[in-house]
Amino acid sequence: RDAIDRAKALDPTNLWVLWVEHQVLSAEENYQGALDVLDKIIAQRPNWATLYYAKGGVYRALLRPDDARKLQEQALAI
Repeated sequence: RDAIDRAKALDPTNLWVLWVEHQVLSAEENYQGALDVLDKIIAQRPNWATLYYAKGGVYRALLRPDDARKLQEQALAI
């Protein structure tokens, strides 16, 4: 958590910093925070299938399988 906070202070919109932040938030079970971060990354890279798949994984953790499936199908379509 401390390392990602320091990295964000240096470069708050860096894709890789945001990617790791979403992982940290997911590990902390802050799923809404992880979704918010993934939305920021998707805004920067809308054609990266991995991002939609990751977002689907967060919805799966939230026990929202229909939303997860839609996002993971979107990843496959890309």
